[in-house]
Amino acid sequence: MPVELLLKVLHALRQRRDALMLRHHLVGLLLHRGVEQQNPDHTDRQDEHHARRKRQLLSARRCRPRLHKCTMRDCAENRSMPRREISEFESAKIESVGSVVQKGQLLVATPALQEPTFARTVIVVLEHDDENGSLGVVLNRPTPVPVADVVTPIADLVTGPPTLFDGGPVAPTTAIAVGRVAPGAEPDGWAWVAPPLVTVDLDHDPALLAVSVRDLRVFAGYAGWAAGQLAGEIEEGAWYVVEGLPDDVFVPDATRLWSDVLRRQGWPLSAVAVCPLDPTMN
Repeated sequence: MPVELLLKVLHALRQRRDALMLRHHLVGLLLHRGVEQQNPDHTDRQDEHHARRKRQLLSARRCRPRLHKCTMRDCAENRSMPRREISEFESAKIESVGSVVQKGQLLVATPALQEPTFARTVIVVLEHDDENGSLGVVLNRPTPVPVADVVTPIADLVTGPPTLFDGGPVAPTTAIAVGRVAPGAEPDGWAWVAPPLVTVDLDHDPALLAVSVRDLRVFAGYAGWAAGQLAGEIEEGAWYVVEGLPDDVFVPDATRLWSDVLRRQGWPLSAVAVCPLDPTMN
């Protein structure tokens, strides 16, 4: 299937991003007192990054592109590779960390993770295996592109806002759909993640999907980790692992999801919800 201009733009944009660089220390307790302060240079860089991306997407929208449709089996074969080899010592050290991750949970970027690709993102884990790695989609990066422009047949099933979401930097020309099904529904064109969340086959008959699928969101690309990679990032202090709610995947205003998820956690994570963009300004 040819890749249209929108997906080329998304892919080119992601390739220009710097490689993910994590700070090699655990995140300390971050408290915000008084009026929230931000580093102007850091804020300007993020604003410029998102403004440029939005202009490119809006320009490409006229081409009515299409996405490759991806099942979980397809995506599992294309997970990202480790940025470096993990030693046996490191593997043993992070084994207990990796075991806490379960499908359906959320990975919430800590304030130390400031690289634009994942800064202040919330990712729902769709697949996790200590031997084969992990896979998830970013929940709080909506794009201006209507789903009807890229995956027309299921547009009427999509939960508002009916736009395509940027699911992550891996395989940006593929589409992954996450849905919520009615209680007691039997699998028909979808597979369980963690009830009631499912992944949906976009090639399935939309009329049959409508019988059981109550909410649906479509993501371009995903985030992937090879075996041990995610556990290593958690150990380094890049991600909080928290329980998710089904509504998290389908919230109307996903741009507030990072702070909303942290705010409902117990102390001390609830305090991080008001942390400034640059933790050193706290």
